[in-house]
Formats: sequence, C-alpha cells, structure tokens
Amino acid sequence: MVQLCFISETIPCNFWRLLLSQPNPSPSPALFFQTINGFQQTEAIRTAIQLDLFTAIAAGATTPEQIGAVCKASPRGIRPLCDYLVVLGFVTKNTNQYSLTPDSALFLDSRSPAYLGSATKFPLSPRSMEAFAHLSDAVRKVGNALGHQRRDTANTRCE
Repeated sequence: MVQLCFISETIPCNFWRLLLSQPNPSPSPALFFQTINGFQQTEAIRTAIQLDLFTAIAAGATTPEQIGAVCKASPRGIRPLCDYLVVLGFVTKNTNQYSLTPDSALFLDSRSPAYLGSATKFPLSPRSMEAFAHLSDAVRKVGNALGHQRRDTANTRCE
C-alpha cells in the first residue's frame, strides 16, 4: 500500500514541514528529503485534479463516501488522498468532513473562472514525465532526455 502521508517510512510529513519552516543555520537534510519526495505531492495533486475532487468538495461532497461517489472512486482510496491533501494544505478536515481552503476553492474548483487545473496538462503529460525520468542520460550524453542528440555538442562543457 502506498503511504501518502509520510515522506519517509518513519518520519511524518508534519515533522518535515515543521523542520523546513524553522530558521536553522546548521546543516539539515530537510531540503534533500523534501526534494526527493516531491513526486508524491505532484502525483497527489494530479490525481485529485483528474478525479475532479476539488470540484466535488466545492459542490458539497464532504465525506470520503460522498466524494468517492461523485468522483467514481473508492472511499478507501479517497480518504488517504484527502488526508494527504490536508497535510499539503489544499484541503481542511474537521472530524470526517473535508472542505477546501480559499486557494483551492478559487484555483482548483473546475467551475471557477480562475481554475488552474488544466495548467498541469503539459508539465505532467506522459512525454514530459518520461523526459524527466531519463534526465541523467540526457546530461551524460548532452542530448535531451528523450534520446535526441544535440548538434552543438563539440563545444559544450561544464563551467
């Protein structure tokens, strides 16, 4: 089972959020762990947008069962997704009911004129995601991440 609400196996997201929010002049691994786990945040928001979860909550579905029915998804899958969205700050929770934050209501309800969900289509497209999955190869070969070699490689160097 995927652990949506943990950055590492043993340390909850709230710990990392607190650690990152504190001014700390001493060395810290917090940025490293936040960065290597950024894909979890991306996939959670992408899933919520694909399910139109924010619009469902804005329309009055507030429990996992109601949200699941509107989004055509299992309440057992909706609950951890919504709980993770609470940790990320997109949704709030009071007992067993979810509601949108003001930002999510404005920018993630697909009925809003300020809706931003469609802005994920290019950067989170399968082609873009594939390119980043092969970034190390592109850097090694001075090409792009989809296997195309650059023409001006002779004068390329790291400075």
